[in-house]
Amino acid sequence: MYKDIFESIRNEAEKRNLRERTIQLYCSDVSYFLRWIGKNVSDLTLEDAESFLTAKRLEGRSPETHNHYRSAIKFLYKKVLKIVWDDDTVPAMKRERNLPAVLSRNEINAII
Repeated sequence: MYKDIFESIRNEAEKRNLRERTIQLYCSDVSYFLRWIGKNVSDLTLEDAESFLTAKRLEGRSPETHNHYRSAIKFLYKKVLKIVWDDDTVPAMKRERNLPAVLSRNEINAII
């Protein structure tokens, strides 16, 4: 159904020398997005991308997964469909970063 879209994604990705695995993941993520939205590609809006990503976030997807979906959809919109992308409307999720565990002085002395 979306064969021409996936060919366009592949062509644009190959122009940019993206890895084969990245191209496959973009096609997979875009396929999932298009099935979820259920609209014709010519009718897509930025709000469709925002609503999809919000739904995925509310389902509890990790920031990494959310941002990967976002990258694939952003690539589709900007490079294939030539739709203006606004990072303020469709922001990336901030990744959680944990500080490393630090040994106490007593633990360090015990090791020494």
